[in-house]
Amino acid sequence: MKIRKKTATLLALLAACTLLSVFAFAADSSYDSANDPIVSKSYLETRVSALNSLIAGHVSSLKGEISSARSSIEKLESENAALKKQVEELIEAVGQNKESMTAFVPVELQPGQKIYPKGGSLELVIRTGGGKVIAEDDQPISDMTVGKELAPGAAVSLSHYILIPRDDGRGIQITGESTWIMVRGNYEIK
Repeated sequence: MKIRKKTATLLALLAACTLLSVFAFAADSSYDSANDPIVSKSYLETRVSALNSLIAGHVSSLKGEISSARSSIEKLESENAALKKQVEELIEAVGQNKESMTAFVPVELQPGQKIYPKGGSLELVIRTGGGKVIAEDDQPISDMTVGKELAPGAAVSLSHYILIPRDDGRGIQITGESTWIMVRGNYEIK
């Protein structure tokens, strides 16, 4: 009986070992660390490496965008400085010409001299002497006193309010003697 008992025990042990071997073999062939709740070191290293590559790509892209934005900012700052300078120059010019832009200013002109608007319109009234309309392209100027257009070559009457609408070559040429004109706006004498 002892032999039978030993044989039965040995057979049971052999069956248990065989069963364990089959389960171990089956478990080993279907093992996947991606599905394993207990994560392996190699799986973590693979994932971290992929994330590092992705982050490095985004960082490189962002560095390029930052560099581009920086150069755009520098260009805009340069343009802004130029515009500020222009504004300051215009403010200075307005300050210097404030009186001629807001009130009539007396100007004495000699025979043959010409007065033109400079950078805008010009209003004037001939007080003494005389003048005639001049224009590079035969455009008239406005005699606001009588509500008529004065063609190039037409005489300008004394004490009439004359408007030259823009700086386009139209003006008044003094004829005869020394002439006093009341002027409002920026002007140029030639």
